[in-house]
Amino acid sequence: MQIISLPALVAQLQKEQTSLQREVKTTREKVKTLRLDQHIADRRLAKLSEATEARSAAMEMKLETRVSSFEMRPVDPGAAAALRDFAAETLKSTRPDDKIWVFDSAQAAGTARDG
Repeated sequence: MQIISLPALVAQLQKEQTSLQREVKTTREKVKTLRLDQHIADRRLAKLSEATEARSAAMEMKLETRVSSFEMRPVDPGAAAALRDFAAETLKSTRPDDKIWVFDSAQAAGTARDG
């Protein structure tokens, strides 16, 4: 078993204490720098949030709808008969449960009727 002399033990402890004090000082400087960086980042984020809110408040959404209409003119009787014949021939291939849209000039929109 080795006995360490008291002056050597004190010197070793002082050396380790000096080393620890250097590490504490370095760590304090790093923390100080990090706090400053965090403060700067928080301030920039706050300014960015303010700018974003200002832009959002100034932004408008415009919706535009258009309604188009046209006037039906009288159809030539011969053309009307040809169209009816064509429609009748075309509708022969529909199933009984299919809806057939009938447009009446007196109504605003077409109505579905059972075929």
